[in-house]
Amino acid sequence: TAVSNTGAGVYLYNGGTASAVTGNLIGTNADGSNDAGERNVISANYNGVALEDAEVTGNTVAGNYIGTDATGLLDRGNVVDGVLIQNGANANTIGGSSAVQHNVISGNDGTGVHIDGETSDGNVVRGNWIGVNAAGTGALGNGGHGIHIFGGADNVLVGGTGASEGNWIASPVLGGIFVKGDSSGTVIQGNRIGTDLAGTANWGPQQNGILLESGARNTTIGVHSGAGGNVIAYSGQGGVFTHAIVTKGSGTGNAIFGNTVYGQSGLSIDLGGGPLH
Repeated sequence: TAVSNTGAGVYLYNGGTASAVTGNLIGTNADGSNDAGERNVISANYNGVALEDAEVTGNTVAGNYIGTDATGLLDRGNVVDGVLIQNGANANTIGGSSAVQHNVISGNDGTGVHIDGETSDGNVVRGNWIGVNAAGTGALGNGGHGIHIFGGADNVLVGGTGASEGNWIASPVLGGIFVKGDSSGTVIQGNRIGTDLAGTANWGPQQNGILLESGARNTTIGVHSGAGGNVIAYSGQGGVFTHAIVTKGSGTGNAIFGNTVYGQSGLSIDLGGGPLH
C-alpha cells in the first residue's frame, strides 16, 4: 500500500538564498558495492524528485525506482512527474553511463522526466528506463510524455553514444520525447522508444516518438555515423498524432540522421514546416 505525500518525495531547492545545492547523490554511487541496496523507492508523492532554482546544480539521481513499488514491477506512481527540473536548476544528471545507474521512472501520472525553464540548461538524462518495469519484461507507462523539455531549457543531453547511455522509453500516454519552445542544443542519441530489447513488442507512444515544436532549434536526433542512432518504434498508437519524428513550427538547425524507425501509424519523418540544417 502506498501512503502519499503532498509534496515531492525528494526536493532540492535553495529557498531564495544564494547558497548552492550541489554535489548531492540521490541513489547509488555505482562502485559495485551494494548498488541495489543504495536504491531509493520514490513513489506516491506529488512529484517524485524535484530540482528547482539556479543554485541547484551538479547533482545526480541514479539507480532509483521512481513511481513503482519496491519490486519495480507495480505501479505506485507519483501524482505528477517522476522527475521535475525547473526554474534554472542546471547541469544535473538523471541516470548515468553505467547500467546500475539507470533509474526506473515508470507508472507516474504525469511525465517521466520534465525539464522546464529558460535557464534550466545543461542537464543530462541518460540510461534510464522510462515506462518500463524493473525486469525489462513489460511496459509500465507514464501518463504524460516520456521526456518533456520545455520553456527554453538549452543544451540538454538525452541519452548518449555509449552502450548503456540511451534511455528506454515505453508506452507513454503522450509522446516519447517532446522538445517545445525556445530550446536550443538538445542532443537525442542512443534511445530506444516504443519497443522491447528484441525490437518486436509494441510498446509505442500514443503520440509521436519525437516531436520538436514551437521554435525548438539546433537539435540533433541521432548520429551521422557510428553508434548513437535512436530506435523509434510503433509511434502514434492513439491514432491522432501518428508520425515517428515530427518538426512542427520548429526553428532552424535541427538535424535528423542515423535512426531506425518502424511500425509507426503515420510517417517516419514529418517536417511539418520545420526546417532542417
